[in-house]
Amino acid sequence: MSMETQNIEFDAVSELAQRWSVLQRVAVVEDDYAEHRSRYEGAMYRFIKAIEQNGRLKPNQDTGSFDIFALHEKMTSHLFPAYSNTDERFLALALCGETGELANLVKKRWRDGADLSEEIRDEIADIRVYLELLAKCFGIEGDKLDERVQSKLCKVVEKHRARLGG
Repeated sequence: MSMETQNIEFDAVSELAQRWSVLQRVAVVEDDYAEHRSRYEGAMYRFIKAIEQNGRLKPNQDTGSFDIFALHEKMTSHLFPAYSNTDERFLALALCGETGELANLVKKRWRDGADLSEEIRDEIADIRVYLELLAKCFGIEGDKLDERVQSKLCKVVEKHRARLGG
């Protein structure tokens, strides 16, 4: 690992720590929470890229992508030592927190006419991560979850067939 890539990683982790420190002091209900959360997530993204460049984070050899379960554990295990990515209570609350952030951004977009499309997309991605982690707790992650959603939609259609005109 070169000195330059070490410096990039050090700068990224320093920014991540600074953004985390700020984020901890902002209440979730404050209007600028989403902005601080977005800055923290941007710092996390830059840190992930830095450790990837340094060869300390490698994508799955079969898929070429990162295992979100393993990545989440690596990135948050130091933040939530009493919890893990297998604690359904923690994950359910985290999912609620992320959906609250999404609702807050949609409110601001509606109320203020602000273009928050990128921030909203990021929150939707956060929700997907926590939903997948929670689904894994119940053994229905990935394709199993997709199959379960399809099955549920079929049941809903069957239940409301008369109203749907079929």
